[in-house]
Amino acid sequence: DTLIPTYERAVKGATDIYNQGAGGVLNAAQNQAAMARQAQTSLGETGESALRTGISGLQSLFNPDYEANQIRAALQPAQAQYAQNITNQEAQFGGMGGLGSARQALAGRQLAGANQALQANTAAQVQRDIAGQRMGVGQTLANLGQTIPWAEVRLRQVLVM
Repeated sequence: DTLIPTYERAVKGATDIYNQGAGGVLNAAQNQAAMARQAQTSLGETGESALRTGISGLQSLFNPDYEANQIRAALQPAQAQYAQNITNQEAQFGGMGGLGSARQALAGRQLAGANQALQANTAAQVQRDIAGQRMGVGQTLANLGQTIPWAEVRLRQVLVM
């Protein structure tokens, strides 16, 4: 007579305590799950967008037009200077008659050779720089290819915790 009523009161008391706290625990768990979903969506979308933008930017260094544009831009000042030098030579030798024409032709050939050497050197430097950039980009893309799957797995592990 004593044991059963005491047991029933203890079980009823424990059930009451459980029922009082169960709603709060359930709400906390649902809130945590919602926050984890929101974080996963935000971080996933932001990270994926940044990754895609960064990779496409890095890949653009391998576009043949990139190299051609860089070389053209680097050669433009030398070409403009060459045109100005030719104009100055023509003005300088123009009033000298036949002797001036011969000297102008010789000076023009020398100037053209110097300009050609300068442009070849400039183009080679630009191509060397681009090759170095491409090597660095290749290494970066290879590293990203190896680390991205692990980063996604780690993010999922963190969000589950």
